[in-house]
Amino acid sequence: MSSIVRIACALLVIALANFICWSPNDVLVEHKPQYEDTVRIRRFERNLQVIRPKIVFLGNSIMDEGVDEKEFSKLTATQTIKVWSGGGASAWWYLALKNVIVEANYKPQMVMLFFRDHFLTDPAYRVTGKYKQIIGAVAKKDEPVLDRLAYLGQMDAVTYFMFRYSPLYRQSDNIKNQLETTVKDKVVSGLCGLEEGMADQAIERLFEEKNLNKELLTIRQLAAESTGSSKLYNFQQELDNSFLPYIIDMAKENNIQLVFVRMKRRRDVKPGAQPKALQEYIKNLEDYLAENQVALIDFTDDTRIKIEHYGSGDHLSRSGGRQLFTKILAKKMLPIIQNLDR
Repeated sequence: MSSIVRIACALLVIALANFICWSPNDVLVEHKPQYEDTVRIRRFERNLQVIRPKIVFLGNSIMDEGVDEKEFSKLTATQTIKVWSGGGASAWWYLALKNVIVEANYKPQMVMLFFRDHFLTDPAYRVTGKYKQIIGAVAKKDEPVLDRLAYLGQMDAVTYFMFRYSPLYRQSDNIKNQLETTVKDKVVSGLCGLEEGMADQAIERLFEEKNLNKELLTIRQLAAESTGSSKLYNFQQELDNSFLPYIIDMAKENNIQLVFVRMKRRRDVKPGAQPKALQEYIKNLEDYLAENQVALIDFTDDTRIKIEHYGSGDHLSRSGGRQLFTKILAKKMLPIIQNLDR
């Protein structure tokens, strides 16, 4: 068979596969929820209606590990609950505010959003693979702002063409996830004599915090996040293509006081470890938030938070870091909280 015929056959197979996958109800970006995160969101919605807190903590596992909301409630005499997702970033925070907090019958007076470095203006950070399933737990079927900023706006012309006109290409993430699940549940579990689904639990045990080299993990994490950082540290350039203006506008429209809390990273235990471009970024962020009457509390240079207060990566340890930071945060927030009812 000649090479031309083989190529023609391959193209025919691809075209046929796309035709089979095509549906008149196709959407460009499909948002499917992850079960565990959906359960967490439903629990938060119930607590929001029952507890009726004045303050909601919004963030990811860095916030969840680092702050004890019950202790914070006691120290500030202000009812507080949290909503978070492991690995969640600006796309998740935007959707959680828009579709969960703002749409609730009861709305908190204040939302405190916990973040690191430049991730408030990085809309495409952690939106693919397993993180896309996490986003699905707080997304609606139609999310034009999310799709434009996190997905479609990040594509070059060729990728967009493939994404727009090839259902098979759009399903590549789902196909990959399904293959990985099948391999783990069927092949790995079978070879190791495990029950179906037990491979995931074995992997989780292997990568428990106690088994990790914390310093090496931090080095790898910073290296992974540094890709394209010189561009991402340009606050003015990235602002208009981020979720940040939408988050601020939603809070204002719903009379919710917004407070941004920048968490100290393990990197910053060493003085002067922040890149200069990042320092300039934070200064521009601070100025922008001040113009919009939004508070920014930055713990990056707080010397009370030391290396011994960290667990894995940038997570504060539950054994000591969480208690310390909760007290520091409560003391810092008290003057702001006291003005809530005035």
